Amino acid sequence: MRSVKVAAVVVLALVQQAPTANGAVVCATKKGSLALRDTCKRKESTVDLFPVVRSAVVRDATGALVGPVVDVALGTSRVLLRVGGELLIATVDASGFPDGAFFSLTFESVDCTGQPLIPEAAASLVGTPMVRGGIMYYPTGVPTNHPFGSTLVMPLVPGMCFVGTLQPGGLCCEPAPAPLTSPAVPAVQTPVGSLGFTAPFRIDGP
Repeated sequence: MRSVKVAAVVVLALVQQAPTANGAVVCATKKGSLALRDTCKRKESTVDLFPVVRSAVVRDATGALVGPVVDVALGTSRVLLRVGGELLIATVDASGFPDGAFFSLTFESVDCTGQPLIPEAAASLVGTPMVRGGIMYYPTGVPTNHPFGSTLVMPLVPGMCFVGTLQPGGLCCEPAPAPLTSPAVPAVQTPVGSLGFTAPFRIDGP
């Protein structure tokens, strides 16, 4: 487990030190330090840290498997998670399943009531859930055309809706500016607490 954490921390530290690097190649210098470059210099060797990360899993406080790690970011990881028969890529951190920075649901109604929908142009093998207020919303089924009457989104300024009306939970219900039909799938709502995991989460690996 320590090697997984060290690998993730080293990768993140290198990215922060060289945010404009395009290659994302980790190089071992002659002095034994690590550097992020487009390509390694002569007499430097490429260091592949990611197999360690890819073999990691996330477990909860009881040791139960949450899912294998897909990738890591600053303070969070994404894991493969099976919920209600659907395979998802979910964001997790030490606290469990945090509220995401992005949230958007569409509705056929003009007031954000009824079945919530997630726009999907094509059927996906793996869905991406959204979490808000302890509820996970994830896509299911095959996309079909739906008329869109409104959208429930996070406001640009907390507690303030420049368009539409403020809803419980600090979200904004924005009416569609014009009639629109687009492919979407139903969003299934599942309380995070019903998934059966106990915080804090941790990364575990070889």
